[in-house]
Amino acid sequence: MIEAREKTPLEDNSHMFKKSTNLHPATYDGVLNRKVFDDRIRGMKKLFDTLQYPEEWSKGFVGLYLGEEAGLWWATMRNWQYEPGFGCREFKNLFKNRFYPVSLQKVKEDEFIVLQQGRMSVLEYASKFMELSSFTAAYVDGEKLKMNRFEAELILGVKEKILV
Repeated sequence: MIEAREKTPLEDNSHMFKKSTNLHPATYDGVLNRKVFDDRIRGMKKLFDTLQYPEEWSKGFVGLYLGEEAGLWWATMRNWQYEPGFGCREFKNLFKNRFYPVSLQKVKEDEFIVLQQGRMSVLEYASKFMELSSFTAAYVDGEKLKMNRFEAELILGVKEKILV
């Protein structure tokens, strides 16, 4: 009987690299678009969770999913990954501060504050509401508040139909 030998850390790392690249994950290029930004962050997290990357590996592999401006930024920042206490949360904060600045978040928050259904269909309004509500946890922190806010800004005819 042949005994299975344990893989070396380098072999494990190489195996994980192959598994992740075979999934062809989307890259993030640094575009200032909250939806794209959030989609890429969720996609990276999902990939790392699915493949059960140890945190120290996910910090190293994240660069594979950053292209263009985001890739250049990480090339200048990646030494942070070797700092004590630097993990995924710290990466996400640095990443968010660079590619989703507070000024842009404020613009989206302001859009949410004045959002009303107006001439939009309920579906269009719901889509815009969900997009913008991700910027405004202070206004809609919790499903009940979110639902109340959504209903409050529907046009009268629609409100009457859902409240019956």
